[in-house]
Amino acid sequence: TKRHEMSANYPNVDLQKEYGNLNEKELIEVDWIDDKVGRGIFAKVNLSSGQEIFSEFPFLAVPFEENKVSVESCGRCLQSFELPHSSLQRILGSSPKLNAHSLPHVKELINIPSKIKCEGCDDEIYCSQKCKEEDWKSNHFILCSRNGKNEAAEKLRRFCRERRNHVPIQVAKLISMAICRALSKMGGNNDSNLDECLEWSWRQLSIFHSDLPFTDLSVKFDGNLSYSSKEGGKEPNRSFYYLSGRGRFEDGVYSSKERRQMDQGHRMICNLIKQIVQFSLFEDLNQFLSPSICERLNREILKASIEKLIRLENYLFLVGVVAINAQSASPLSPYMDYWKNVKALPKTSNSPFAPTLSSALEILVPILSQLPRDISRIHSSQGGALYRILSTTLNHACLPNVKVEFNSRDATAHLIALKDIQKGEELVECYVDPKNNYEQRQIALKGQYLFECGCGRCQFEGAKVEKSADELIKEHIKKVSQILERLGESKPSHIDDPQRSYEDDLSKLLPLLSLDTYSQVEKSIQSQLLSIFEKLGKKEEIPFSVERKGSTLENAGRGVFIKGTAKAGSVVALYGGIVIPPEERERFDSLSSNTKEYTLKRNDGFVLDGNLEEESLFQKILLEKRGIQAEKLLRENPFAIASYINHFNNIGRPNVLLLPCELEVEKLGNELKDLIPCVYFSGDSSTLRTAGEFHVYVQCLLVLI
Repeated sequence: TKRHEMSANYPNVDLQKEYGNLNEKELIEVDWIDDKVGRGIFAKVNLSSGQEIFSEFPFLAVPFEENKVSVESCGRCLQSFELPHSSLQRILGSSPKLNAHSLPHVKELINIPSKIKCEGCDDEIYCSQKCKEEDWKSNHFILCSRNGKNEAAEKLRRFCRERRNHVPIQVAKLISMAICRALSKMGGNNDSNLDECLEWSWRQLSIFHSDLPFTDLSVKFDGNLSYSSKEGGKEPNRSFYYLSGRGRFEDGVYSSKERRQMDQGHRMICNLIKQIVQFSLFEDLNQFLSPSICERLNREILKASIEKLIRLENYLFLVGVVAINAQSASPLSPYMDYWKNVKALPKTSNSPFAPTLSSALEILVPILSQLPRDISRIHSSQGGALYRILSTTLNHACLPNVKVEFNSRDATAHLIALKDIQKGEELVECYVDPKNNYEQRQIALKGQYLFECGCGRCQFEGAKVEKSADELIKEHIKKVSQILERLGESKPSHIDDPQRSYEDDLSKLLPLLSLDTYSQVEKSIQSQLLSIFEKLGKKEEIPFSVERKGSTLENAGRGVFIKGTAKAGSVVALYGGIVIPPEERERFDSLSSNTKEYTLKRNDGFVLDGNLEEESLFQKILLEKRGIQAEKLLRENPFAIASYINHFNNIGRPNVLLLPCELEVEKLGNELKDLIPCVYFSGDSSTLRTAGEFHVYVQCLLVLI
């Protein structure tokens, strides 16, 4: 009966194809629970704690844009190309300096795949010919920029890189997958038309819907972005409800102007995807279809079908699908795979040339002892992934009995039992951090997944909190609004009035420094900066210093930490790097291969490129124009790392403030000028400006707590 109910709710999906192979494994099965919960995964046999129950390769995986800055990975399966020593170097920083020969027995213990590039663009690389061919057939046939000819594809990639946002690419790939499947179906049936095939392929995405009985995938909105179907759903579709819920949340946090800008961004991305599809289909349709079918599909027919499919409503629907179902995937990094194999080495060997555990540790221990103590796993590639089964049928409980792990080099998800599980028991994971208290969990679940948890743990803990999840959300929004208002980030006037924003920043420092006027704050900053340079020059002791090490934020790599004690209002770091004036921005971009990860755009149009890493343009210019090794400068002025500070994770509040300031360089002796961590980029020369011009380009960070 339950199986019949599930089939009734998914009339357009071949459930035998989706779940039939799963049931043959004799470990778990997918079954219908009820109209409120929908599908669920159940144990078909008794399962033991620690047992791997099930594994699944992703339906779609996309690397995070932030991760692509430092790690190259396969565009289809997320397998990393990063060498083990490079992973360590990211965590350790510039010291000790590691190379391919620093770690023992790497070639014997691990295999790094060769990169296979797409011939038509620089956007995708693959770990195997299979991944390349599968990605081309499923979506990249449409999304490839074709050596720059598809300008819309390049614009979309650039947009995502600059904003560190992978979701538009993920949505574009879902749309492209629907189109490629439709073309494949049409190629096998000369009598079918494009609209019918597009409708069929689009309906296949219903496996990612919430568990509701609707058969029409065409999207209909009322004024509140709620969903209605021809059949009449029992509740709004969660994918659309997500957007509506986010809209209400954003209404309480963002200004109307900022909301309009966000809406314009959605429309712009949707139009870009439409342009990408039109160009690719007009250009290379014969790669998918026979000449006779291509003759039937003239440009007008193609354009009309594309217009029907790629509408703003459908784009927003897929944004909701990704938001609800996508999971953060972090495959086993080459380093962790290497370390696993090191630990499996024999302790001794009869051959002096054979790798042993003792010989490997003799080299590794001095290196690994310098890692931060709180690092248990070194990640490499990371991305967002959709799974046909785990993303759609694994339900939540705040006391989970399973967890999802990534124990292989690709984005395959592995379901692991956390306890002994009896036959017939439902498998559940915790969607949020189970260590959080009741209020934190309810806010996270309602805000992201749009449901209020009523598990046994929540019923017990919630009995002491006489508030619904909606009430907790409203309180949370109010707190966020107060934080943003206190930080000067929610006032629309700041967007159009840089001076107002600067003065508001100074106003936060008045009570911290026990001062009365803005000019006194500026003089205090000036005095602190000069004092820091003087003490660095004389090598005198400073009450605190800053360093880079593994971040405590999820997926953040390294962060900036204070060693010692810094008082509120103290200057803690300088924004070192290249200063690019507005008139030189285009020329700098054409010469620099640096990413945008460390760039800071000032209100006056100047841009700071804070990439201080090895082989960066900063290091080259510093050596050529000032005769200074960057390593020596950063060793003598360790405060020059403000560009590496992470964005706060929306929990709590920032603890530092980025503020432009005036450094009176003329007050520094010549020996102290060498400690200035900035170089000026100009058409004629890349040197420091004169002392009188240089001061406005130094930035500093101030502790607010």
